[in-house]
Amino acid sequence: MQEKIDLSDAMVHVMNAITVATRRSDPSYPAESFEAAGLGRDVISAPGGASSRTTSFWPPLLRAHAFFNGRKEVVPQDIYMTANAMLNHRLETSYPVNMEQLINVVLAERGYAFDFPA
Repeated sequence: MQEKIDLSDAMVHVMNAITVATRRSDPSYPAESFEAAGLGRDVISAPGGASSRTTSFWPPLLRAHAFFNGRKEVVPQDIYMTANAMLNHRLETSYPVNMEQLINVVLAERGYAFDFPA
């Protein structure tokens, strides 16, 4: 079934952009947005961003989400709807935080946000 669900290069780019934005060493790391959300600029520990393994484990989840929602291709909504499940346990924070809020900040930087409780 996985092979029947298309994952375009554009969707891989969106997924990668989200993953890379969780790495403090990357220019896309949203330090100012984390600060504005009250999470602190260095909320994600220096080595604690999503690794490249995230991008290898995420596609099957994306395809399954698209399939169960009646689509034959992955769309941005699949990425955003599965981001919390995929990233929640893959990020190492410098101190305890609301992970849904942290992930929401990263998603908002990519143009999509959910209303998660603080």
